Amino acid sequence: METFIKVIRDTTKVIKRSDQNFCISNGLSYSPRASINISQKCPQRIADIIIDAYNRGWIEPVATVTEEEYTWMTLRKK
Repeated sequence: METFIKVIRDTTKVIKRSDQNFCISNGLSYSPRASINISQKCPQRIADIIIDAYNRGWIEPVATVTEEEYTWMTLRKK
């Protein structure tokens, strides 16, 4: 009996706030790739908890891009 195990390669890259490619610039503006948006409908006590957790570093925005996108981003920076 043969066993076949197929390994699926992850082709995505997670970009953290501390990574150089986290922000996008078009020459006029400089914006993060990911952020946290708290709805105005969110109860204030919950929003305060989220903001506190964000400020303490417990919640961090991350962006996910494909390896191909990441390669092009890296090449354009040079």
